[in-house]
Amino acid sequence: MNDIHRLQGDILIRAGAIFSSFGTALLIVCILILLIFPVAKDCPNEQTCMFFTTAPEPLSYFVTPVLVAAALFIISSGILLMRFARWYKYKGKPFF
Repeated sequence: MNDIHRLQGDILIRAGAIFSSFGTALLIVCILILLIFPVAKDCPNEQTCMFFTTAPEPLSYFVTPVLVAAALFIISSGILLMRFARWYKYKGKPFF
């Protein structure tokens, strides 16, 4: 707890902004790959269908639900960190 108290609020706000920017960049990369290389559908029979991306191998890693969930988690944790730092920085001061 003492480490958090010693950190200045501006550093935590900047760290939260960096986290959320990184998560936003990951989400944008995933969306761009989906737009550039569409998802194909393969149905050998009518009961089972498989979906796969047409992106090349290094880029196909970015088209997973896990990466989208991680990007959204990183964005939300960055925003949470910024809000906590602003609250902590101004917690004893009046609003006006």
